[in-house]
Amino acid sequence: MKFFSAKFIFLEKGPKKHETDPNPIAPVETFDRENIPEKEDVIGTAPAPKKLVLQKEENDKLFADFALFSEFDLAGFLADPENSELKKNFEKLPAEIFLQLDPESLRTLFLIDGKVDFRGNKEARQFVGLGDFFPHETQFLRVDGKIGKRSFYEKWEKVGYLDSDGNYLKILGGEKIEEIAPENLDAEIAKNNETEKFAEIQTLPKEEEEIHKKNFLENVKLFEKFSAEFNFSGKNAEKNLQKNIEKSAKNLGVDKKLISAILRCESSDFNFGAVRPEKHKFTEKLAALRAKNDGNLPDENSPEMSAARRESMSVGVFQIMGSNFKLAGFSDSAEMFQKMAENSENQFAAFENFVRKNPKKVDGINLLSAMKNISDKNAQNNPAENTKNFEIIAEIYNGPNFRENNYAKKLEKYFKNPDDGKILKT
Repeated sequence: MKFFSAKFIFLEKGPKKHETDPNPIAPVETFDRENIPEKEDVIGTAPAPKKLVLQKEENDKLFADFALFSEFDLAGFLADPENSELKKNFEKLPAEIFLQLDPESLRTLFLIDGKVDFRGNKEARQFVGLGDFFPHETQFLRVDGKIGKRSFYEKWEKVGYLDSDGNYLKILGGEKIEEIAPENLDAEIAKNNETEKFAEIQTLPKEEEEIHKKNFLENVKLFEKFSAEFNFSGKNAEKNLQKNIEKSAKNLGVDKKLISAILRCESSDFNFGAVRPEKHKFTEKLAALRAKNDGNLPDENSPEMSAARRESMSVGVFQIMGSNFKLAGFSDSAEMFQKMAENSENQFAAFENFVRKNPKKVDGINLLSAMKNISDKNAQNNPAENTKNFEIIAEIYNGPNFRENNYAKKLEKYFKNPDDGKILKT
């Protein structure tokens, strides 16, 4: 059985969260089926080690398991990992293949001399975790010196290892993984005063783990359907860009350079067909659908599943979340996606509605008021106040972690330097 990766239209900036109660994920340089979990939950960021050659005769179990799910020449690749063609094809293999391997085979493939090496496969790096590397019986691990207990990470419906503060221990490549001998466990935990904290972390029965692992694999396969929900067909979007910027600025009563700055933060290449799935939001919606259907999901092409996908992704040049369809002026997410895919004018209209109707406030100031406070005059006479308004815009539009990707600073920079006249002529 073969699997194929979906191709997504994506932005090259950090993920955006346009929700009235945002919880943005960590910024990334490019988008490859979005990184998980969120940055604040991640432990482990060391660089990947060098590739290791594996000989087929020494790893019959790995190759036999792998052959059940893919026709890729894994033995040839591991015998010559720098073969350009095999390397390129291995890096494109979807995560579903690896998630179906048993823990022993995964460790053989990706755990080299006790260190994690995903061999260039970005999907494995995104979706394969410690809970897949080790069986249920391995209850505690040490990851780069940090102790983790096997548990369930509800946010991603993912079995994995949590530290004593409840953070999911994410492996990104290069981390040192050690099993803790049972006779040393109590002493190791007590040494760091973590006994009581770990006692509060629940360990699931093996049968429940298997259900969650099955659900997670199903979720990953469903992630591939996102790109089919939004296909921009508008004409002359870039040609009409300046006109639309000026129109929206006039309609909202704000400086046109600010509209341009928001666009540059959201889509550096002004991509009206951009989609950005928020996988943790989709995971939440899938869990809710399973709860309503005795643990099962509706057909993947059903209206319920399409709505779940739409409401878990941000789209268009302004990257507005589908769950915000009412704020954007639509009756449901289906109408929102249909209208925003028709032309660039509808995307600007949706943005105007989102700004006007957004109820969130920071220090008593809403989004539209903060935008109206931005001006060249205010920048000159009261730069601190101007900077504060950029921060309010950033927090409402991008989320409370806007400082992690310097969103406010970028807004202010682009406002002062509006694309050097390439798009916005001042």
